[in-house]
Amino acid sequence: MYVVGLVYRVERERPLLDAGLEGVAAAAAGLVLAMTLQLGRQALSGAADLIFVVLTVICVNRLHMPVPYALAAVGALAVGWYASVGSTSNRSRDE
Repeated sequence: MYVVGLVYRVERERPLLDAGLEGVAAAAAGLVLAMTLQLGRQALSGAADLIFVVLTVICVNRLHMPVPYALAAVGALAVGWYASVGSTSNRSRDE
């Protein structure tokens, strides 16, 4: 990577180099999107999961909360939600 940075610094005015780097950036963005979709399909299994994701986005984007605070708040809410749902399903199994 260091060598690539040096080459770019020396040869940054070359259109071919710019085109190559734009291609690499597009490929990296595609890989990130593919991994996000794969992980999202596995992790977002219910409506509650989507609600927590939307709530996190609203906290960060609209309420301008710092990301760590939004993740801590919504994460605590999600843990509490799933703990109560899990304890309810355990009680019904025991009866």
